Amino acid sequence: MMLRKYLGEIKRHKHLYLWLLCWLWPLVSLAQDPVHFTYDDETDLPSNEVYSIAQDPRGFIWIGCDAGLYKFDGVRYIGYKCVTQKSKSVTGLTFSTSGKLYCHNFQSQIFVLDNDTLRELMHGYAKIPNIACDKTGNLWVNDQIGLAVYNEAQKQWKNYENIGVNSVFTDKEFTKSIKITAANEKYFLGTAGVGVIRENKLRFIKSEVLEKEGIGSFLVEVIDKKIYLLSIKNNKMYVYDGEGFKEFKNEKFRNAVGLKKVTNIKALPDGNLWICTYNGIICYNQRTDNVSLYYPNFAFSDCLIDREGNYWFTTLQSGLIRVPNFKYLVWNKLENNKIIKIETDTNHVYFTTINGNIGQINTQTNQLNTFYTGRNEDIQSLNYITEDKCLYFFTNNTLYGLKNNKITVVLEKTPPIKYVQKINNIYLVCTSFGAFFYDFLAKKKLSMITPHWSREMAYDSVNKTVWLATNQGLFGLRWQNDTWQMCDSLLVQKQIVSVSFSQETGQLFVLAFDGKIYQLTDLRQLELVGSLPSNAQPYRIQAHKQKLYITTNKGLWTLDMAQRQLKAIDLHEGLASDNVQDLVILGKNAWLATGKGLQKILLTEHQTIAKAKIYLKNKDFNYSGIQLQYGQGLVLQPEASHYYSNGKFEYAYRIRNANAEWNKLPASVSEINIQNIPIGNFEIELKAIDYWGKDSENIITISGYVHPPFWKTWQFMVFVLLCFLLLVYWIFRRQLAKRQKELKQQNELNISKLTAIQSQMNPHFIFNSLNSIQDLVLKGDVENSYSYLTTFSNLVRKTLQFSDKDFIDFEQEIKLLEIYLSLEKLRFKKDFNYSIDTHEIEDILIPPLLVQPFIENALIHGLLHKTGAKTLKIRFSLAENLVCVIEDNGIGRENAKAIRARQRAEHESFSGKAIGKRFEILSELFAEDLGYEYEDLMENGQPVGTRVVLRIPFRHKF
Repeated sequence: MMLRKYLGEIKRHKHLYLWLLCWLWPLVSLAQDPVHFTYDDETDLPSNEVYSIAQDPRGFIWIGCDAGLYKFDGVRYIGYKCVTQKSKSVTGLTFSTSGKLYCHNFQSQIFVLDNDTLRELMHGYAKIPNIACDKTGNLWVNDQIGLAVYNEAQKQWKNYENIGVNSVFTDKEFTKSIKITAANEKYFLGTAGVGVIRENKLRFIKSEVLEKEGIGSFLVEVIDKKIYLLSIKNNKMYVYDGEGFKEFKNEKFRNAVGLKKVTNIKALPDGNLWICTYNGIICYNQRTDNVSLYYPNFAFSDCLIDREGNYWFTTLQSGLIRVPNFKYLVWNKLENNKIIKIETDTNHVYFTTINGNIGQINTQTNQLNTFYTGRNEDIQSLNYITEDKCLYFFTNNTLYGLKNNKITVVLEKTPPIKYVQKINNIYLVCTSFGAFFYDFLAKKKLSMITPHWSREMAYDSVNKTVWLATNQGLFGLRWQNDTWQMCDSLLVQKQIVSVSFSQETGQLFVLAFDGKIYQLTDLRQLELVGSLPSNAQPYRIQAHKQKLYITTNKGLWTLDMAQRQLKAIDLHEGLASDNVQDLVILGKNAWLATGKGLQKILLTEHQTIAKAKIYLKNKDFNYSGIQLQYGQGLVLQPEASHYYSNGKFEYAYRIRNANAEWNKLPASVSEINIQNIPIGNFEIELKAIDYWGKDSENIITISGYVHPPFWKTWQFMVFVLLCFLLLVYWIFRRQLAKRQKELKQQNELNISKLTAIQSQMNPHFIFNSLNSIQDLVLKGDVENSYSYLTTFSNLVRKTLQFSDKDFIDFEQEIKLLEIYLSLEKLRFKKDFNYSIDTHEIEDILIPPLLVQPFIENALIHGLLHKTGAKTLKIRFSLAENLVCVIEDNGIGRENAKAIRARQRAEHESFSGKAIGKRFEILSELFAEDLGYEYEDLMENGQPVGTRVVLRIPFRHKF
């Protein structure tokens, strides 16, 4: 810190200062761990204290933890509890060949999970430390008095005295650590030694250390028929060589296990022995005799390898750990884990961090040497030149060289340098202000190659050409006449981010800013060979053998040039981060500069990821012959055995006979409700799609039949047809009856019209009218007689004209009334006056010849016998009907009736029955209250006239 504080004061001693800085950081050996995924209480794990783990035959992970028994499907945790369970904690998970799960708690209760229900398996044993299932349907149990076996088929317990083996137990004794191999051999610890049951025979292998320290201090495991004893007291391990147990002497193992507290030892299908401790997990490969310690900050309890190749580790404080690939190691315990640049000199890997550090890792010993540049700034270029045996890096306007663990200043006050290369004893330098030739010894710029921003260069040793990646395209320089001359310009005005020349194939590859990848052909033309997704920002391209490796912010992409197949390696497959800035390839390994540390991946490791498997959680689900009613949905409860996608997979279903499109749903759904299934036979397909878009290993097919709705059944169709026929018959009969009724009404209406005409043309009226005209002729009033004769003939003509019409204009009816009244006035002389008030009603139609009979009635029975002035008033108004009020000042209805009685009149005036019938017919036709009402007008108790009110139907003309 003091050196940093006074850096400005000793700037003139820069070379000495930088040399001192190189040695301020001692050599250290850094542990490297594989990238892992953690599942803990922050991601809904019920408890971080996990004791045991197992995988069922379908591929699902089960854990026993402090909170109980849980199934993990990659998305959610499903808990199982037994009503008789005395404590929540569960351990010792083991599956039988029938697929049943057995486990126990620390109260020596044994449980079995059968048909998705956890129940207690009753027994009479105590202090149970371990249980295990064999290959023949038996559960083996260590207890305080020996060894017990439960047979699933017979559902019976047997102890060591009658289990069907050649027992050599002498007394009841405590046993522990039962292990069963793939060959169905049983190994356990007893006071007599290591018990081995092979071919139904039991024998003990004695051990002095067991007799001396007691079996309570040991764990046993078998791998490749080698028996390992591990003392949890002094951490010594012993191996059985056929004659006896001998101490396992491996210095790496001793250093790895040290004084750590051991919790478990387990042989996994990878051929390795895994020792769980409170300070990491130790892997011993007996084939290579190699020992590795991983994750020293975790306390481990159990482990397994699932069907996809994932390694699962349970911890006592930090939940679950899943490692997708142990070949992908990462150094992430650096001062700063954000790595920007990376380079190699074949023996070391150099890298830079964003805080200005340069790291150097010995690829053989993994020892780290860290150099500090004196500036807390990122390093913009990092290039190792073999000829100079020097690592060049640029920061703070200065180019430095690292050689023999010493940092020296090479160039000062230069433009930001992006890349340095030395060819034919001339240094070619790429900067953000162009590309230049430099003389490092003279510390001066020789000449400019191009003024364009230049990022990288690649040397084609076959064609003696240097290719520059610039912001304005790809430019080629060829060595001619002892000088470099510009010879090519390709992809002009296109931003090039990286170039790489393959020494194996002699080909040049170009990476553009838009993610397009090009290959230089023999005709010196660029051919498009691939394109990254639009969301991937490219950084660097590196050719290696028949593949291209491209670093991006979306992982490391590989392009197989033989198959032209582009593939991504990302976080899900074991990368420390999807943000990969740079890479170098050294031997079989690629070293990556990531946002979360320095990573090494094995290029020859082609891990085949097992495809997902999909199942239905629905109990007793019938996959065929399902019967559904119309509109009824089908509810599916899917679950997928797939952990590599880390919960980022999808479910997809389709109805085959409806459409071929797959409907996709996220893995988080607990059920799928399929609606609108077509009527008839159906077939539904259900699958899982992993993170990379690959379909599941299996596709579930569900078939059945959707019953049609009742209105589409043949019975309903027949019923509807019968109803239709009945309806047609009823409508026909109704229309026929209606027609008959209309004809009858029309006849009656015609009769009433005829009656009305008769009333108008009755003999008395004709006789009186002709007498009046004759009187005018005799008086010599030719003009009036001719006028009245014309009026009379007009009345007859209009009456006959209107008699066959249902409606006439209101104005025509008024004119007809005026003609009639003018003729009556001739008969009554000057004593008779009348008035017609229409209230300016117009544009309506009314039935003809309805009003005149009532006017005639007023004249004959009301005014004819009156002496003095005779007055008749007719008023029209519009309401719901056309209202006509006829008022006279005649003798009244009672007096008129008396006169008719004296005269013995034989017929009712104007045929009252006929006009009443006509109003009745009109009321039915118009569904209105039509008709007429009489009112006697009285004054001082004496009749002074009569009023009649008519309610007449009307229609608008428009």
